[in-house]
Amino acid sequence: MSGILRNKVGGAIFTFMLMSTGFLGSMLMMGPIVPLMFIKPHLYRHINDNLMALWLTLPILLLEVFFGVKTKVTGDKLSKSERSVIIMNHRCRLDWMFFWKPLFAHSSIRSEKIILKNDLRHIPGVGWAMQIACYIFLKRKWDQDKAWLTMLLDYFCDTQYTAQYFMFPEGTDMAPNSKEKSDSYADKNNLPRYEYVLHPRTTGFKFIMDHLRKRDMVDAIYDVTVGYPDQIPVRGEIDVFCGTLPDEVHFHVKRYPVRSLPLDTDFEKWCTERWAEKETQLQDYYTKDRSFVKKDGADGDRWKGVAEEPGVYFALYGAMVYWVLFLVFLVCLMAYTSIAWWHMLIVGSFFLAVDVFYGGMEQLTVDVYRWHTGQNSLGSS
Repeated sequence: MSGILRNKVGGAIFTFMLMSTGFLGSMLMMGPIVPLMFIKPHLYRHINDNLMALWLTLPILLLEVFFGVKTKVTGDKLSKSERSVIIMNHRCRLDWMFFWKPLFAHSSIRSEKIILKNDLRHIPGVGWAMQIACYIFLKRKWDQDKAWLTMLLDYFCDTQYTAQYFMFPEGTDMAPNSKEKSDSYADKNNLPRYEYVLHPRTTGFKFIMDHLRKRDMVDAIYDVTVGYPDQIPVRGEIDVFCGTLPDEVHFHVKRYPVRSLPLDTDFEKWCTERWAEKETQLQDYYTKDRSFVKKDGADGDRWKGVAEEPGVYFALYGAMVYWVLFLVFLVCLMAYTSIAWWHMLIVGSFFLAVDVFYGGMEQLTVDVYRWHTGQNSLGSS
């Protein structure tokens, strides 16, 4: 069945399935759970994170089974039991979606908290679901982002949440205009120009690491390098819609235990050094055999692909059956009764109002948790 949807029709189906399930799932699956926020905040977090993970299995299934995109990973293995920060170079806008596959097979997509651009929070359905999951949206205005990061990091620390914070220190994908800005920054600061990565923006990463380390809520940093051996989907979502995706995506993982790093580690400098290493690593990758594994095996053993993992296919197909039945059920419900329409109108209006007037579902989640635990009154920050 591999690759049967590798065309425009398949891309349209992929896009429709993702957007429709994201939109309907946020309102008809996550929406009814909102009252639980006021009664059992920990249970509310647990249920919604599992619902988010259920939705993320859909793009993983479509990429692996129907588009035939294979993921190969080398280096250190991820761990679902660790509180970690995952950093990756950002070659194209689809990097994070491809990385969901090894996270699903070898770690946890339930506890993944992506740090991403603020504009994405406003996408109806998908954006609301990410707000409910407490993904971290940044505006790239440090005076505002610092306070927002502090609030959400403290929330996860206070709840003793085993989070995996996933971020791209470069801040954007390697588009031509981003490359020009990176080169300009290098020239002004007497730094070398990079050809395979952008110079990282280290302020956010340093703040996150310093804050989590101070709270003793981080066990490891996973430095991930992504490479595309055949074609790079530089058009992002357009390549998904057109079905023009790569045959393989390669990831190389390096784990750094936080306790092994000196207490006075300057994480800005540390991150900059890792990116200099990535530039050399990717230069070798793209100019030689397009593999992160050296002939002497120095870079570690190759992991199994997602499709080779025992039980993974059963979980993916189970999710596919669920979403097909979910959509069929909703079509019937909407065709024969007005309940679903009224529910979506009410819940959608609630999410929109919270986003526009309150600061988002993340702000409400944190405020309710603080109120529930007696830290402050509801509505204060």
